Amino acid sequence: MVSFVVYLILFAIYVLVVVLTPERSPSEQDTQPSGEDRFTRLATFLFLCWWIAFLLPMFTSPWEAMPLWPSVGVGVFLFALGSVVRKVAVQTLGRLFTYQLCIREEHRIVQEGIYRWIRHPSYTGTLLEALGMLIAARSLYGLCLFVVAASWLFALRIRREEQMMLDQFGDDYRDYMKRTYRLIPWIF
Repeated sequence: MVSFVVYLILFAIYVLVVVLTPERSPSEQDTQPSGEDRFTRLATFLFLCWWIAFLLPMFTSPWEAMPLWPSVGVGVFLFALGSVVRKVAVQTLGRLFTYQLCIREEHRIVQEGIYRWIRHPSYTGTLLEALGMLIAARSLYGLCLFVVAASWLFALRIRREEQMMLDQFGDDYRDYMKRTYRLIPWIF
């Protein structure tokens, strides 16, 4: 019961932050990569799986192999760390942050702050938040579904985003890629 209550609190915070994060949709002056509509349809399906993963703790029993208090502690820690990482990433990008891929007027390669080490810290933060919630809930089925859906979604999205940036900035972005990690500093 404790893990479920903690999960509900973390889930409520997660939903609140998603709702309060400015959308900043692409404008008519922004350039989107080709195939973005097709990608959006696939992403919608994967997001549906993602949200189903978040609902599974409400309908399945906690995984007993994960002890209660260590799971709750690790889950809350990962969620908090992810929230900080994601907030810093969104604030650092400012108006360049969007949910849909695009190149804005006066776009640039952001290389300061957390972007000095990680190319996609918003994704890193989101992954940590979701993993933290599902670990706190001790949801084996939720974890499995989330890992599959998020891995597929982020692999496709990152590949598209990096190609868009390479097309726009060429060698400057290629050099940035050589100096930074994709999601996890010193690992990947």
